[in-house]
Amino acid sequence: MHAALTAPPSTRFTTVYAVSADTRRFWEPPDPAILAYTPADDAELHAADIPGADLPADPDAPWAGLYARPAFTLRHLKA
Repeated sequence: MHAALTAPPSTRFTTVYAVSADTRRFWEPPDPAILAYTPADDAELHAADIPGADLPADPDAPWAGLYARPAFTLRHLKA
């Protein structure tokens, strides 16, 4: 957010997806020359603690895998 708000005045409009520095990411990070954003965190450091993290990705699943499905998410919502 800071990088977007402090971008040079010549940057009038840009669309970015600010991804982390994850080893398994499939999106490219934004050009650092545009927003001065360099990803730092890598979720791979925690993969051993996540059940199923070693399984191949399901191409038909949401981008966040099983953790984005309603069955996982809804149980964490407060009534």
